[in-house]
Amino acid sequence: MRAASAGLIVLPDDENPRASLVEERDGSWAVEAQGTARLASDREPLVVDGEAWILDLPQRTSSTAEGSSDALTLSAIALRFAVTRDEERVDITVVCPDREIELPARSHHYLLMTLARARLAEAGAPPVERGWLERKELCRMLATDELRINVDVCRARKQFAGLGIQDAASIVDRRVGTGRIRLGVERVDVRRM
Repeated sequence: MRAASAGLIVLPDDENPRASLVEERDGSWAVEAQGTARLASDREPLVVDGEAWILDLPQRTSSTAEGSSDALTLSAIALRFAVTRDEERVDITVVCPDREIELPARSHHYLLMTLARARLAEAGAPPVERGWLERKELCRMLATDELRINVDVCRARKQFAGLGIQDAASIVDRRVGTGRIRLGVERVDVRRM
């Protein structure tokens, strides 16, 4: 049995994230597996690495992000990225309404910065269309595979959940029914160190 934490369940476990259940901003749940996302159903069977799971989803009442008026959410923050010239190090500062939080350096920060650059490259597009990348293109850009992307997404979600951000699972969005992925924060800045 696995329980949700900060709107996220990773299957079969955190070290081998083959599938994720993510609470969407509207309170629904999506299954992310094999590079795509789709809406999940309560009591739905889900097979991950040959192991069967039965989804026991909470009733939709409101999204987690609506739970508290003073709760920190992704829509309330901005991300400031600082990257070295050789792009070997990426630092992230979370800019909150009342403070700034410098995150400890992690390898998944490069993924987040790549997604932030995609958002910035489409600054003229409508907000709902900004920053979406095909997962295969993202793998090519990062010279990696889908499993590594899934691990980095899982780690990024956990790092942001550790800050108390209620909708941290949406730090990386996957468009339902497609293989498209983007950064879940609209306000971003990428600078050289």
